[in-house]
Amino acid sequence: MVSPLGLNNNFLGSIFGTSSGDRQPLDANSPVIQRARKQAEEIVPRLLLKSALQSDSKLGQPPGEAPTDPDHVSNVHSEVKVNGKTVARAYNDGNVELAPQYKLIEQVLEFDQDTSKGPALAEDRIARIQALLQDLGATFAQNGDGPNESAFRPSDSVIVQVERAETAQSLEDYLAEKVKNGETEPGLLISTRI
Repeated sequence: MVSPLGLNNNFLGSIFGTSSGDRQPLDANSPVIQRARKQAEEIVPRLLLKSALQSDSKLGQPPGEAPTDPDHVSNVHSEVKVNGKTVARAYNDGNVELAPQYKLIEQVLEFDQDTSKGPALAEDRIARIQALLQDLGATFAQNGDGPNESAFRPSDSVIVQVERAETAQSLEDYLAEKVKNGETEPGLLISTRI
C-alpha cells in the first residue's frame, strides 16, 4: 500500500520498526487507552473553562416571572461575576444557572451527584465554583466590601467576584417559607443538611 506521500508502507515500517503485517489494532480497553481517555475527560473541560474566563459569555436577568418561581430575581442566593458579567447564579433552592460557555462547570463539579437542597446547596455549589476557578489559575484577595463578597485576580488579569444577594435566605428562612407554602416533604424539617 502507498501512503499519501507516495511512500510504501513496508518502507515506512522498516524505518519505524513495524510493517503493515505486525500492526495490531488498538484495544479500546487497554490501560494506556483508558488512561489517555480519562486524562482527556479531565483536561479538555478545564481548558474550555479556562478559555471561558476570557469570553464575553454572560447571563441575563433571572428568567422567572412570578415571585413564586424558583428562578425569580427575589430568589437569587449568590452570583459569580467575571469582569462584571454574571456567569453563574445560585438560587435559594440550590439550583445554579450558568452562562453558555460555563455550562461545563456542571459536568466538572458533578452537580448531578449533589443530594442536599436549599441555601446549603447554593453555598456549597458557589464554594465549589470558587475552588474550580482558583484551580484554573485564580488567586483570591479580599474585596473589602464585607464577608459576603470575595474577589480574585487570575494571572491573566480577569477579575472574578462572588456576591451574596440581599435575597439570600438562611436555612431557617428557607424552611419557614417551605412550611408556610405547604411545600414540606418527609424528612425536610429533621434533616441536618438540606
